[in-house]
Amino acid sequence: MTEEVMYLAVGRNTSRDVWQSITAALGSSTRARCLNLLGQFQALRQGNSSPAEYLGRAQLLVEDLALAGRPVSLDEQNLFVFRGLRPEFRAMAASLTVSGNPITIPQLSDFLQAQEFILADDFSVPGNGAALDSHAGFYAGRGRNQNSDGNSRGGRGRGGRGGNGRGGRNGRGNPPRCQICRAIGHTAVYCFKRYNT
Repeated sequence: MTEEVMYLAVGRNTSRDVWQSITAALGSSTRARCLNLLGQFQALRQGNSSPAEYLGRAQLLVEDLALAGRPVSLDEQNLFVFRGLRPEFRAMAASLTVSGNPITIPQLSDFLQAQEFILADDFSVPGNGAALDSHAGFYAGRGRNQNSDGNSRGGRGRGGRGGNGRGGRNGRGNPPRCQICRAIGHTAVYCFKRYNT
């Protein structure tokens, strides 16, 4: 026994008494550790981390919780990990959630790597702090297309009449249309039907 727990054996006559004393004393700290680790897992967010780094942190927390006597089910793992993903991965996470089959963190890593490859042209590389800026800016500037003379297509055109070109009314642009479900207001990147078989 280490000196840190030696005092717990003082006055105990049998090994069973010593064991019960140590278990009772250290059990509360184990419960506190479980709560602390579970809170960290629930608050885990990907942020600017790559999918591999994010899932690595999640896997470490899962293993620490198991060692502390609080194993995390696959459903809980999926819930906490999916909730912390960046917006560009949430459509995929929603599809995996409704599939009804929980997946392990290594399996999720494969899905995220494939998704990251698919979205390579739509989103910048994680870590540069501008993952969504270019994508959002693309739609923000669609309605402000200009002709060679500097006039907006959506403004007043020839003959003084309001234009109905690509810029839409007042040059604000038309809302995007999904290429998968044909709904207006989102693109295929954010479509919840993206991974439906």
